[in-house]
Amino acid sequence: MNGGYVILDAAGIDLTAQSAKTVSGIFAKCQEAFDTGKPVFAYNLAWGTDSNKKLSPLPVFLQKWSSTLFVATCSILKVNVTNEDSVTVESLVS
Repeated sequence: MNGGYVILDAAGIDLTAQSAKTVSGIFAKCQEAFDTGKPVFAYNLAWGTDSNKKLSPLPVFLQKWSSTLFVATCSILKVNVTNEDSVTVESLVS
């Protein structure tokens, strides 16, 4: 493991979103962060669509499931990021 950490700009991803959203460039950002071999913190996340519901940076487990899919796990959430920059959020407890 490399020392330090990586901060990943999540580009305003809403962790309460019920449907897939396109977030331009997010797959490449995940690839870049993953390739460092460092722990990852995601920032610029939202809890709801209101601009006043920003979150502090969150630690994420970033996994490359395939050449077309990254999964970022954070607390009880699984965030799927495809190579087409499609993002879906799933609860791991429901």
